[in-house]
Amino acid sequence: MTDAPPPVTPPAEPVPTPIEPAKPAKRPGPIRTSAVILLLVIAALLVLSFPFVIEPWAIGQVRSQLQ
Repeated sequence: MTDAPPPVTPPAEPVPTPIEPAKPAKRPGPIRTSAVILLLVIAALLVLSFPFVIEPWAIGQVRSQLQ
């Protein structure tokens, strides 16, 4: 009796690797870093301008109303 060769099976196809979608670019936060710096600078200017600009103007307004 002759041994029959084993049946030829085609090689299995490789399992495709799942395609991961590219992550979108990170959106900037609601307040950007440059905006925070700008707000801090504006706040500092307002605080520094009070004794030199706003107070003399307010005193002038009060004195003109009293005369």
